[in-house]
Amino acid sequence: MHNQSNNRADFKMKIPSVYFAILLAIMTASCTREPTAVTPAAPVAPVTPVAQAPEPEKPVSIADMWSPDLVPEMVVYDFRQEDLAEGPVTEWKSRGVKPRTAAGTASKLAGNGGVQFAKGSSQQLLWPTDNQAPWLHRWWVVIARADISGAAKDVPVLTVHGTGGGTIHRQPYVKFVAGKGKLQSSLSNGSGPAVQEGDCRKSATEWNVVVAFRRGNQHHAWINGVKQSPIAFTGMEACRDSSNSYLGANDAEKTLSSDMAIDRVIVGQSELNDALVDKLVGWAHWRAGRQDLLPVDHPYKKSPPSKIADANDNPSRFVFDQAAWDKWTETCAATKKATLGMAPINLDDGKGNDYAVIFFDDFKTDTIADDLTGEPSAIWYCPSHMGNIIDADAAAQKKSSKPSTYIHDPSGTGTMALRMLDVNGRWRSGAFTSVNHEGQGRSWGKGRFRIRCKFPKLASPRPGFFPAFWSYGTEHLFWRTRNRVELDYLEYDGKNGAWINTTQHVHAKALIPFESPEIRKSPDVSYKIAGRELNAKNNFTPTIDIYDGQYHVWEFRIENDFSYLIIDEKEVVRVPTENWISLRKYILVDWALRAKERPAVAGQTYDMTIDWIEVQQRERDLAKVPAGFSARPILSGTRGAGSTITCTPNVKASQIEYRWYKNGEPVVGKTEATFVEDADSVGKAIRCHIRAVSLVNQPEAWSAEMKAR
Repeated sequence: MHNQSNNRADFKMKIPSVYFAILLAIMTASCTREPTAVTPAAPVAPVTPVAQAPEPEKPVSIADMWSPDLVPEMVVYDFRQEDLAEGPVTEWKSRGVKPRTAAGTASKLAGNGGVQFAKGSSQQLLWPTDNQAPWLHRWWVVIARADISGAAKDVPVLTVHGTGGGTIHRQPYVKFVAGKGKLQSSLSNGSGPAVQEGDCRKSATEWNVVVAFRRGNQHHAWINGVKQSPIAFTGMEACRDSSNSYLGANDAEKTLSSDMAIDRVIVGQSELNDALVDKLVGWAHWRAGRQDLLPVDHPYKKSPPSKIADANDNPSRFVFDQAAWDKWTETCAATKKATLGMAPINLDDGKGNDYAVIFFDDFKTDTIADDLTGEPSAIWYCPSHMGNIIDADAAAQKKSSKPSTYIHDPSGTGTMALRMLDVNGRWRSGAFTSVNHEGQGRSWGKGRFRIRCKFPKLASPRPGFFPAFWSYGTEHLFWRTRNRVELDYLEYDGKNGAWINTTQHVHAKALIPFESPEIRKSPDVSYKIAGRELNAKNNFTPTIDIYDGQYHVWEFRIENDFSYLIIDEKEVVRVPTENWISLRKYILVDWALRAKERPAVAGQTYDMTIDWIEVQQRERDLAKVPAGFSARPILSGTRGAGSTITCTPNVKASQIEYRWYKNGEPVVGKTEATFVEDADSVGKAIRCHIRAVSLVNQPEAWSAEMKAR
């Protein structure tokens, strides 16, 4: 048992006070250069002496400092040493939107010296598994110190879900590395650990600062004032085992080889923009009294970030308006049947038909990848992060599972079939989305969302099929405190293949409760945009029954004023466009089974066969220059096989995502500013899509098409 009375004097030292740091800044600011006189040379007129250096701005007071408290919805949990009384610690309760209670043994040192975990002991504070890490743990701050100059083993600080490998551990893992004098922040996926490493302060008297984050398929970190180069990372999975999370000793380092103390540990949600990263880095170093470690060009080198909120602190989020919803549903009742069964509205809205195909997959090649291992520029990911929401009684499989439920046929124009099959008495099927497990991928706002597919030719009674082509707002993957917004373009059951369902949902039960007037509280709200048979009674002749074994084309078109459901070039419904319809969304396709309606026949297989999926948007919308861009991206170069096309993004951002398209077909694997043409691209129009990942709200812009020669 470690004797607390034997703590070394240097480990009892008080945290360098922010008050002291700011006093030092004030003293520095008071020093100004003396004016320097310049003797004029005759006969030139006298030269005015060099002006006295301007007086530096006064440092911000403690009360006016920016802190993570100003972005409370982002903070998932926040352990602060000031929340504990001096002496033995058996429980440390965090703050945050999803607070943790860490239990075990440690001690709070006097004079804000931190929460100590003693050398030679197994002291730790732990909490149980949480399976929300892939979406909640987007950034973390650790302020800690340790005497590792003679440490024989690594000294852990923060370990989320254990130190094991694979996709469900190290979410994240922050530790001092013995013998190297390094401090690490690491994550883990199926390829092994992704490690950010920087120099640490080896003395027990000096605090160390880690600010790390996941953003746009990359792991970034600032370690003791040094910005590390980002490294590729994706493939984090929800922890489904019983791995604990720890402060102090963990499942690998069960005995601490050095005293270690923690001042602050924060874990947060949402992808950070660079301005917010700068504030977080500046604040953390000033809190630790280590602003001296910041580079000379850091915006908060001379004074801490000011407590003045700006747009970077408040990224846009979906706001639910009950009055607008009520008015919308009333208007829908009057508009949705008015043009039932008629030819769809003209694509020329009075300003010209300028729709362009910006996404097209005809499945000539197999474009579906496993959602944990597929590369960032993949087209589709499976099975889906939606889990049992879409599984029902036929679980959606991974792409690599055998026998496969993703049947690609390259013959002819190419198709992809989601196959429902019986695997040892359990039904399996397929599902895919346009974003991966962590929310990275392709999403869109307004436009034409279209699919051409067919279903088995089966007479009634049929199994309880539940196919869907639908969408989800991207926000819920990054803000677990917000409403989930779902728009089902088409849903059918197995009872009546002529009955179409199109529904708008706002799911009120956020995964993490957060008090805000912008968030819809219970219950959910849903509105059936379409729910009717497509038969002669409703002006559809012949009847459109999806179980006829024939291909049909479904389209959901979102314009500025109205949104439309169109099937086989006949309008089914139109409703006013509101923000819950036009928000940025990703596509999902699934072929589910509800056995309670009617079980499937053992040994049979059932295919949902997809010919193509496309998204179109208006050129006038694509030509818009969003905030942060100086102009739309520009393509340059000479067309031809082997030629290089270059995209000038016209945006200043530290992290830019490039996606290339040829006639709307995504080019997988091409994520840089240049594209080398191959034989397939020569006769097609080239376009590049830019996402400024590191700017607030991650603005996106499209280049104009570069036509084929």
